[in-house]
Amino acid sequence: MISSNLDLHIQYIGNSGFYITDDNNHIYIDYPYTSGSYGYMEYDPNLINHNNKSICFITHSHRDHWNRREFNKYSWKIFGPRDITFFMKRFKILKAKDLKSIGIEMKVIKTPHKYCIFHNTLLFKWKDITFYVSGDTTDISHLVDLEDIDIAFVNPWILKELNRQGKCFKAKHVILCHLRDEDLEKDFFIDKNYIVMKQYDVLNF
Repeated sequence: MISSNLDLHIQYIGNSGFYITDDNNHIYIDYPYTSGSYGYMEYDPNLINHNNKSICFITHSHRDHWNRREFNKYSWKIFGPRDITFFMKRFKILKAKDLKSIGIEMKVIKTPHKYCIFHNTLLFKWKDITFYVSGDTTDISHLVDLEDIDIAFVNPWILKELNRQGKCFKAKHVILCHLRDEDLEKDFFIDKNYIVMKQYDVLNF
């Protein structure tokens, strides 16, 4: 298990959006997004900590994962695919080497997703914790080479495919995201130690 004295907090915003902080550093995963896009989750920005010294890790440009107008309201920096960062000013964009200089080791796994030219599944290490972010891919072939994942943010389509093959997602903590209510009734969640967070809930480590 992960050490419980890390002062690490993870808040679920909605869809695949998460806020991760140790009270000094602030990371958003697939946020800001367009509230209610494609019939997925709405969110109340007043219930989310918007710290100006934040980094956004974005997997792809679909509106249920990304909103440029909301992003531009803040002095945030971004690590994301080319179609998002192409027209941004350089000082807003972080590359893997920039993240390494602040203690984050980032690996990008190029994965497929319908109607999306650039889609990144993310694997990063911060505070000796290895995080996995699936994005919206349904592909599981990249999972073969992954080991020692501590916290995984995983969509239901990957879990469905693993279940079809009689497998589970291997990580110390698997946090489900991008769910619809009916997904919770499906058999690929039964008898698995997956975590389903309620919106705005916080996990503390």
